[in-house]
Amino acid sequence: ICSAAGAADGMPWWVIASAIAVAAVSAIGVAMVLSGRLGDGLLHLAMRWGPRLRGIERTRRGGWPCLIAARRTSSTDAPPLIVLHGLGVRKETMLPLLEGLRGSRDVLAPDLPGFGEHDLEPKLARVLRADRDDGGDHDERAPLRFADVIARTPGPEVDAYVAAIEAWIGRAVDGPFDLAGASMGGALATAVAARRPAGLRRLVLLGPAGVRAPRTNEFMEEVARDVNPLAIETIADFDRVIDLNFTTPPRIPTFVKRALARDLKRRQPVQDLVTDALGPLLLDGIRNRLASVVAPTLVLWGGADEILDPSAAPIFEEGLPDAVVEIVDGAGHTLHGDRPREVIARIERFLDDA
Repeated sequence: ICSAAGAADGMPWWVIASAIAVAAVSAIGVAMVLSGRLGDGLLHLAMRWGPRLRGIERTRRGGWPCLIAARRTSSTDAPPLIVLHGLGVRKETMLPLLEGLRGSRDVLAPDLPGFGEHDLEPKLARVLRADRDDGGDHDERAPLRFADVIARTPGPEVDAYVAAIEAWIGRAVDGPFDLAGASMGGALATAVAARRPAGLRRLVLLGPAGVRAPRTNEFMEEVARDVNPLAIETIADFDRVIDLNFTTPPRIPTFVKRALARDLKRRQPVQDLVTDALGPLLLDGIRNRLASVVAPTLVLWGGADEILDPSAAPIFEEGLPDAVVEIVDGAGHTLHGDRPREVIARIERFLDDA
């Protein structure tokens, strides 16, 4: 680099600086490849800069890490929409909704406690551990068995987690708001709505957890055998989980898959703690709360969902006082990833009808 700079007498300074920068970045890239951390570095850059390049703010709102897509027009007074992500993932998985629904409203997606960049607050962590009677650190214990979870009713640990979301909403937005959630986020959004928080206008659920489907699919059969179909240890596991979630899986480079798998493994102990605590709610704990939801609700379900069987959709239709339930043909569990335009159009129509 120094030789090139010395020979460049009269060359503009920015050309020399650019050459040095490219060489430095290349050197860093080589070092990362040699250390096996290229995927980790690219994953970190993608998480940090990907949303910003799309005009989506990465910030903290109400004390929680959050993505915010500001509305593109000021000619409407539509309330903000809050979207809650699913189990084992993070706020970035909701980017299709943030990008597609920001036209006339602000859209906020937080990392829920214990996921993504959101470390569990000590007080909430103590409450979530309260139902475990063997003491010690959670990461030294195996997750609870399916039979143990399904036999329990949602307790104070579930109420504390849901109350934490409701309290955050109160800090994050002023006045009326709409609420949406996918999978686990759908169950939690329903539980929040059942508490009838001030300002909640409409509710949107995408393949929500929370009720046992009349038809037991292969995924739930494995869960009943105490197998975690979403566990990721290898690249093959990663591909299997992606295939479970999508009918049209996104193409992801292998080195990025390895980085994502390492990231998931690092977060697994805390996520296991949250999953064990919320298990009774996610398996069948929403059923008895549906009648308490007074907000008009749209339920969208992927017709090819291999995780939460679409046969559960009529339970929401019958249990919610004011609900529209629609099946999105050809979409899997992550229906906003498989059919983003169709899902966004249906949500917009529902919210704009208010």
